[in-house]
Amino acid sequence: MTGRRFAAGVLLGALVLTPHRLGAEELSVQRSAEYVLTSLDQAVQLGRGNSKKMRYQELEMLTNRRLAKQSVKSFLPVASISFSENDAVTRGAPDSRSKSLQFSLSQLVFDGGKNRAQYQLANINALYSFYEYQLAVKQFETQIITAYRQCLLLRRKQEIQRELWQNAIDQRDIIRAEYELGLVLETDYLEVALSAASIELQTKQLAEETGKQHRGLGVLLGMEGGTQIVIHDDLAAPGTYLPLGKHLDQLWPIVKAASVEMQKQEINYLYQKIQVKKAKNLFAPAITLEGGVGFSGAAYPMTQPSYSLKCSIAFNNPLLPVNLSAGVSARDGRLSGAQNSAGTSLPASVTHFTERHLQDIALVVGAFGLADSGLALHESLQNMVFVHDNAITDMEIKRGMLDIARRRIQIDRVRLEHGDLKRIDFLEEMIQAAEQETVLAETEFDIMAAERNLEIAASIPGGKLWRILDEI
Repeated sequence: MTGRRFAAGVLLGALVLTPHRLGAEELSVQRSAEYVLTSLDQAVQLGRGNSKKMRYQELEMLTNRRLAKQSVKSFLPVASISFSENDAVTRGAPDSRSKSLQFSLSQLVFDGGKNRAQYQLANINALYSFYEYQLAVKQFETQIITAYRQCLLLRRKQEIQRELWQNAIDQRDIIRAEYELGLVLETDYLEVALSAASIELQTKQLAEETGKQHRGLGVLLGMEGGTQIVIHDDLAAPGTYLPLGKHLDQLWPIVKAASVEMQKQEINYLYQKIQVKKAKNLFAPAITLEGGVGFSGAAYPMTQPSYSLKCSIAFNNPLLPVNLSAGVSARDGRLSGAQNSAGTSLPASVTHFTERHLQDIALVVGAFGLADSGLALHESLQNMVFVHDNAITDMEIKRGMLDIARRRIQIDRVRLEHGDLKRIDFLEEMIQAAEQETVLAETEFDIMAAERNLEIAASIPGGKLWRILDEI
């Protein structure tokens, strides 16, 4: 009997302790799958570090820069080496054998600036790729910032909603007790119970939306599936917001200088100007000097050296392309020959002047496009400042409305206790106050988002906008 009691005690102890142990293991696994964020900058750095797309775009940009540096090879001389061996069998005569090894070096001396223009275009392409990468980084960081702030806003909404839900539960419990005592009608109780159930459903839906937003942020940050994002960042808002309208003239040169879109437009315009300049130099000749030395003989070692020098002039224009060349050769210390040649190819281009005219038109259109981009950027800055300042005005009004709603709740709480107000009407007032508090939170986040958008547009570190403005 004692043995059975002992066995039963052991079994009961195992059943009691096992759930706690399993719960601890599950909690350990859950914690290992969590990633805690404490700041917005941490989220941005994490996202950039985990983004394969960003890494490949950076690699593409660096490769284009490397190609631009390598384009200097067009100014360097070109060396060539050739070897030939000829064995001829002749009937009725001795066979002939010859071997030849040639070294040559050619250098472009003059081409009217076409080679230099091509080098400039290569560097412009590399710079354009760099601006494209910068723009992609800004857009990616903006996505992370927006998602991060949305998570914080939803968390704030959840706090407001949970407080409202708790108040609704309290009112429901009170009126249930009153109904059970026969102090109120059943319809009064059902109205409050239905309203409390609706608030509970809204609280649940808000929690689901918050979880979905956190999962979306995790995807942006490149986290593994199943990793739960936890944000320990209050993002405390400043107590007082200041309008930015009077700082518009200070912000404009900063935003203009930092605008990647404006830099891309300027690069495009410069590219078109160089293209037009290059087209004007098409009629300039390309002059090339080439020197060579060769060794020949019937067998090794080849002991018969020869030397050559040639000058080539190429008119590679679209109307009448002409190639001229003149050269001399020497062997055994004396002149052994001279070569002259000339050639052309027909038909020539008949659309050259039309193409030139189109390039001139494109250059003028590019100038107008650059000016329009500046106007559009300035208008965008004005809109951002207007949204920011208008939100500050709205926030002050909404704060006043919330204060009035809270004061009304204090007064009506006394009326409720004296029986001068129905409990459902009091609950509706608390719902309205919670809605106004939610709208106020959204407005405060809109102001902070507007300031952060301005910092991104001006390439100012986060939270440094007002410090920069004060230093100007």
